[in-house]
Amino acid sequence: MKEEADKWKVPCVKARTKEDLGVGESSNDFKEFQYAVREKNIGLEGFVLRFDSGLMLKIKTRWYCDINKSLDLVSRSR
Repeated sequence: MKEEADKWKVPCVKARTKEDLGVGESSNDFKEFQYAVREKNIGLEGFVLRFDSGLMLKIKTRWYCDINKSLDLVSRSR
């Protein structure tokens, strides 16, 4: 995907490893992975998981969800 994005000069998301997300290399537990993504990544919207089958899932961080809840409450109170 990165090669194709570079070819067309389109910004590409950064690939992250388990270590980048705070999950141990030997862990294959999805709940541990989900917790690390949601709770340990401040300032990021979330991540897209892309599997070999082509299936993609998006996990939003708690930080992003909290910010959006706050913005929603402010906009509704007007």
